[in-house]
Amino acid sequence: MNMNGLSRRNALAQAGLLVGAVVAGEKAGLPTVSLNPATQEAERPFRYCLNTATIRGQKLGIVKEIEVTARAGYDAIEPWVGSIQDYVQNGGTLTELRKRISESGLTVESAIGFPEWIVEDDIRRAKGMERAKREMDTVAQLGGKRFAAPPAGATDLPKLDLMKAAERYRALLEAGEQIGLVPQLELWGSSKNLGRLGECICVAMETGHRNACVLADVFHLYKGGSDVRGMRLLGGNALQVLDLNDFRNDLPRV
Repeated sequence: MNMNGLSRRNALAQAGLLVGAVVAGEKAGLPTVSLNPATQEAERPFRYCLNTATIRGQKLGIVKEIEVTARAGYDAIEPWVGSIQDYVQNGGTLTELRKRISESGLTVESAIGFPEWIVEDDIRRAKGMERAKREMDTVAQLGGKRFAAPPAGATDLPKLDLMKAAERYRALLEAGEQIGLVPQLELWGSSKNLGRLGECICVAMETGHRNACVLADVFHLYKGGSDVRGMRLLGGNALQVLDLNDFRNDLPRV
């Protein structure tokens, strides 16, 4: 697939980023990737993680999703909170699920939920924050490290004030810090709010919080009209996870 005449592989390389559905290293600078399959685990600058959104259509359930992820050779899994909740409602426990993930050789580098933590309405936002806390706690009990925080509920106009958005993201970051994981500000390319990389970087930066970071996705970068080269301004602490996926390059952009 091409993005404005560039292959995504070349574009990411020019942006100074690593290719894959990746979890970046903790270093601010991203080192050159060795293509030697014999490279030792300790020397690898990033890890491959399966976003289970890619297999949600098969309705496998979290147990089978873990099995598929491990058998496919991934290092980690990014589950949807809804799948975890279904597992618990059907009699499973988070302790059992954490053990299953660990025994499969996987880690939970991130997880996906949709609480309305950023919306303008005070009552909805308060409810969304409480939901976010519950979902982040669920992920933390699985040993999860991060939590995707998209602009759920605020995808249409009017435009959010970015400084207010930063205040709300900081509140989410503080809640995550108490729970023990990092909520990542997720870019949604089709959203009227936080649909561009620059908006997300601004909001994350203005929080002043040490854990502030952005979750980007090559599809959402394209959909929202952001140039992939903009990611060269972000180090590994600011962009810890990057989703990589295939899409047609003739899709309409916002």
